[in-house]
Amino acid sequence: MLRDERPGILYRWIQAAQRFISNGEELGKIPSSVRDATAAMFHEAELHGRLLDLLEFGPESFEVTKGEMLAFGESFFRENGRDPRSFDMAK
Repeated sequence: MLRDERPGILYRWIQAAQRFISNGEELGKIPSSVRDATAAMFHEAELHGRLLDLLEFGPESFEVTKGEMLAFGESFFRENGRDPRSFDMAK
């Protein structure tokens, strides 16, 4: 049944894409709350990236405990005006 409807579904998708593009991708209609949340998400991702840049990796091995890494990350977040509890080692 769905196989018979494929051309119509594709046609509707193409129409929707054309409307999306012709409306300037509707970027001006994005709520400020979504823009703010997106900016915060990218800022947090950048913060994790900057934290990783501070770590030094080399041929010599050394051991760091999870607690030491957590303290380092929380301290870095605090120094950069962020809630240290938002540091997540899984990121």
